[in-house]
Amino acid sequence: MTPGFPDMASASSNGAVELSSAADSARVAVLTHFNRPDACSLAVSSLATDEPELPIVVFDNGSEVSCYLRLKELLRGQANCSVVRSAVNVGYAGAMAGADRLVPALRGDGVIYFGAHDVRVEPGTVRRLEAA
Repeated sequence: MTPGFPDMASASSNGAVELSSAADSARVAVLTHFNRPDACSLAVSSLATDEPELPIVVFDNGSEVSCYLRLKELLRGQANCSVVRSAVNVGYAGAMAGADRLVPALRGDGVIYFGAHDVRVEPGTVRRLEAA
């Protein structure tokens, strides 16, 4: 169990989110989600379209169970995407701190992308951000 984040779902036994071995784990997109599964699914889709190998971690921030289950349904089969869930809403900053604790790749010197569940990524955005 991750301190301060009880009842985390979809993490390994040590509490860490496992990223796809095909993914470059120095680059991770982290999205927070709260009760907007359709918007979050579109955000994941836009990131995955722009950068197919980019690992995406969605941190469900204490959503209603029905919204969390809908999110899991919408993201089923989405390559390079993991969902973790906090049983309580810990706020946006708390969600980012929770993701930092759960995703070992976020502790390195790599590029990290954070965003809310309603972010839309235009084609080429990830590469332009990396070049900046």
